[in-house]
Amino acid sequence: MININHAGEWLRLSEHYQRMTDGELIAIGKHRDKLTEIAQQILAMELSTRKLKVEAENDQRENPDFAKTARVGAPPPPVHADMEASEYAGDPYAEDRELVEIETVWSLRDAIDLQRRLNVAGIPFFMGAEKATSVDAVTSTFPAGVGVQIMRIGVPYARQALQYYEPKDVPESEKEQESPEDVDVRCPDCRSKDIVFEEEVGSSSGATKYKWKCGLCGHQWVDDGVATAE
Repeated sequence: MININHAGEWLRLSEHYQRMTDGELIAIGKHRDKLTEIAQQILAMELSTRKLKVEAENDQRENPDFAKTARVGAPPPPVHADMEASEYAGDPYAEDRELVEIETVWSLRDAIDLQRRLNVAGIPFFMGAEKATSVDAVTSTFPAGVGVQIMRIGVPYARQALQYYEPKDVPESEKEQESPEDVDVRCPDCRSKDIVFEEEVGSSSGATKYKWKCGLCGHQWVDDGVATAE
């Protein structure tokens, strides 16, 4: 397994795939087994964000009707952000692509601010039940609260991207229900917010873990990348 020692590698690959055309992404996807593990994960995220589906080359050869039905430049069948886990059967990265909610936004200006921060970090996201990939496409009502989801593999990077995100329009009722542990990511020792993502680490269960370091006290720890109340 290839570990990523710096978030910069994640951003570099994300930007690289974002600049590619749909056709280029599909072509690379047919040979994804030749990519590094992290490159495969980021490629899968970009394909899912664009709702592209890649036909494996062996599937094309085994299907005698493929040559008759395929057309150059024809759009591939769509892949939806809310695909069931069963549709990824046998996919070793299915868990990494699972959507997790990282924030709820209550106004247009908060949504725009959060979108800007995630875009700068190169992290694809989905807003609301409609799974909108941009604020302009949101049809849900912001005053009722709009959930923001990203793929699980991107959570550590989103933590850093949103470290200084301060929503302006959280309802008082929601503020009363929240506790600092629910909304803040802090060092478990000194409670500082000055934390740095260092690398991915393997585990005996096969699940990806994430190594962090506190910039204030130097404490290091490993977790699954999803903040939970203590």
